[in-house]
Amino acid sequence: MNWIADHYGSKSGMLKHFCFRAGWRLHPLTREPVDLQGISRLVFVCKGNICRSALAQAVAGSLEFPACSFGFLTTPGKPADPGMSEASRTLGFDLSSHATTRISAYQPLPGDLMLFFEAEHLRHLGGSETRVSPKALLGMWVRPRRPYI
Repeated sequence: MNWIADHYGSKSGMLKHFCFRAGWRLHPLTREPVDLQGISRLVFVCKGNICRSALAQAVAGSLEFPACSFGFLTTPGKPADPGMSEASRTLGFDLSSHATTRISAYQPLPGDLMLFFEAEHLRHLGGSETRVSPKALLGMWVRPRRPYI
């Protein structure tokens, strides 16, 4: 069980991972290629904006790359998840000042690249107010590719 927790978080996380990988292979989610030369801000998007996107924003900020994060089903102003805050501290990142932000507050800027953690999130927001920014799955930038993070 520890191996599953270490690699996937939980049994349901492992199941989601394998289902998304199978779905990705059968029906690739295609997007226009992203011109990385024109990217000036990373926009991390997930469901709650309390874990993954909050940490990703902190990591990008530590690398001095402009970034912001949003959730599409969140209540604005909530702190980061306590477990994620603790885990982030062990990695050298501070989420104590993080406050959740809803995607409706997103103000697109030229050079934005929206990065999603799950294909379902990308499909959910593909035709909404995020239309003007290029989009990609964050897991498609790593090897091996991971359509679900």
